[in-house]
This record gives sequence, structure tokens and C-alpha cells, in this order.
Amino acid sequence: MSGKIILLIGGSGSGKSSLIKRLRQEYERVRFIPSVTTRPKRPTEHDGESYHFVDVKTFQQLIQENGFIEYAHVHRAWYGTPRQAYEEILATDGIVIKDIDPKGATAFKTLFADHVITIFVSVPPDLMKERLLMRGDTPEFEARLVDYADAWKERDHYDYMIENIDFEQAYADLLGIISAYIPGQPSES
Repeated sequence: MSGKIILLIGGSGSGKSSLIKRLRQEYERVRFIPSVTTRPKRPTEHDGESYHFVDVKTFQQLIQENGFIEYAHVHRAWYGTPRQAYEEILATDGIVIKDIDPKGATAFKTLFADHVITIFVSVPPDLMKERLLMRGDTPEFEARLVDYADAWKERDHYDYMIENIDFEQAYADLLGIISAYIPGQPSES
């Protein structure tokens, strides 16, 4: 088993999702497995793309069935990472990328050890605030700043760190870290 799980850790608005989206557009062999959540869908979201949206009863059933690598209650909703999908990717020597919080990254490292690469995506707090306000995440803004501060404290525990002030540079830095693990060339767009 030589598959890899690339985890991007950082605060809301740090650009993790944008980096993942671009990577997946350019490298179709890089997989993304949506998390499961009980939070309401945003108007631009579709089930099965960024998340699988379920009710609390279904989420609790998945917990009972040991269906998650990790799960947490964050900002008034449950979030979980489906275990079986990641095991299948690693069994086929695939590569998968995911955004996650520090506790979730620890759970992945514990379960999958050397198959996990952790990358902290750093962004100055004022830029993060601007990005959160642009996407309408104002109700939990203060809580999200605290989450980022907590993730920042753990930055020395991650394998790599990139700064996302300029998206193109951050993307180039990400590719520089993970290109050895991605089979093939970028997909034709």
C-alpha cells in the first residue's frame, strides 16, 4: 500500500478549498472524498461535491457503526470523515486530498501513519477576515478566528507550511510539495 492522503489544515478563508479545487481540475487522478455534515447546504453547494449532507440521526448511526475516521461538532453542526472511502483509496495506491482541522489531522496520522502528508495553509488574519466576509460567514466569524489561532499553535506539528496571500504562489508551493506523489501530468483543460 503506497497511496497518499494529503491533508490541508488552516482556518476558514485560508484558501484550502480553492487549492483543492484547482488541484483536482488539473490532476484528475487526485481524488477528493466529501466529508459528511449535518449543517445546512449553502446556496452554491450540491450534495456529494464538498459534503454529503445528512440529518443528525443518520450521522449518529454512522458513529455507532464506526463509519468515521474522525468526527466533531463544530460551529453548531456535526462533521465526519468517512473511513471506508479512504481505506479503499490507499488499498489501490491512490492519492486523495482533504481539508481538515488539527484534531482530524491527528486522527489520520494515527490511523494511516506514513501515508499522510500534512500541510498548514497560512493566511494573515486581516485577509482571512476579508475572505470570510466576502463569502458571508459572518455569524461564526469570531469562533473561526479562534479555530485558526488554535491551528496556528500546532503549526510545528505539520509536515509543511505554505502561505496563501497570493493564490498562484500558494498553488505552486503546494505542487512543489506533492508533485512527487501525483502520477502523470496535469489533465488537459
